[in-house]
Amino acid sequence: MNGSWEHEFVGSAALSYPDLPERDRSELDAIGRLLVEQVRGEFPGGWVYGTPLVTTLRRYTAPRWVVMWQADFQYWRVYVVQIDGPVG
Repeated sequence: MNGSWEHEFVGSAALSYPDLPERDRSELDAIGRLLVEQVRGEFPGGWVYGTPLVTTLRRYTAPRWVVMWQADFQYWRVYVVQIDGPVG
């Protein structure tokens, strides 16, 4: 069963996010929502017995951003851990 997945900025990403211009925060929120959908697609039934409750750190590259993130099945969160960008 799936919970209500959300994204959250943590670690250095949480420190950087509030100081970014609105356009950049909007782009990063859209990336967070996209990552939530990616996790839902990759794990349609939610957590699978025998697998870790938190995924390994993953990298997502967008045109202006590179973000490092993890999925936490216990708390139904996609944690954006690090933000690199904007580029260009």
